[in-house]
Amino acid sequence: MPGNEPVQALLRGLDIFTLITRNEGGMRLNEVAEELGLNLSTTHNLIKTLRLKGFIEKGQDGKFYTGTSIRETLKLRSEQDYLQSVAREMQALGETFPVATLTYVEERNSEIVVLLRISPEQPGIVQRPLNMRFQLYYNVSALLLLAFADSENALSLRYQHPFIEEGTKYWRDEAQLWAYLSGVRANGVAISPFDSEVACRLAVPLFSVGGDFRGGMGASVKLTDSNSRTFEDSLIAAMKEASENLSHKK
Repeated sequence: MPGNEPVQALLRGLDIFTLITRNEGGMRLNEVAEELGLNLSTTHNLIKTLRLKGFIEKGQDGKFYTGTSIRETLKLRSEQDYLQSVAREMQALGETFPVATLTYVEERNSEIVVLLRISPEQPGIVQRPLNMRFQLYYNVSALLLLAFADSENALSLRYQHPFIEEGTKYWRDEAQLWAYLSGVRANGVAISPFDSEVACRLAVPLFSVGGDFRGGMGASVKLTDSNSRTFEDSLIAAMKEASENLSHKK
């Protein structure tokens, strides 16, 4: 039927993109044209269009490579898939511990940003807060991120949030803070030293398959007569298991 024919230029452009993507060492213009049976002029125009949209880029060696646009798209998709995996683990924890408020945080531009949240008021519903941030020197998940951050990120966090301005209201001095962070790294879990008589607040680190630190999963539970301190041990064990499960996710 007229009008239903495929767009040949688009098909050829996709063929070029696929070919270059499969050749990690890059390809020259004449190599692409020869491989696909196209003339040099057509190949040049199609590659020019793909470069304008960031799908292909030209290296200093004159070869063409997969562009930043597709790499960023794949990275975003990978991050979305990972967050979905974290959300599922949080939902499972929420079913076991329905009185807990659960969060997942990452460092973004030297701020501790809450990306996912589940609360007892909305059980099973994964919230994605728009502008929720945690105080670096007080919140247990933020302290966890400070403990496990690499040297560059830790320096950036400390620069943007000077201890003398934001930390002295919570810690006697920096030595006390660094001793606490050292214990967090050694134990693989952060337990809040603040208001521990009224609430259990803790966080565990999440790592990538390659062992890189990604973020922190936190939990907060108000303690009551029917909710004793022994509750903390079972919550820590469950959250560490969730962390282990997520360490296998890309």
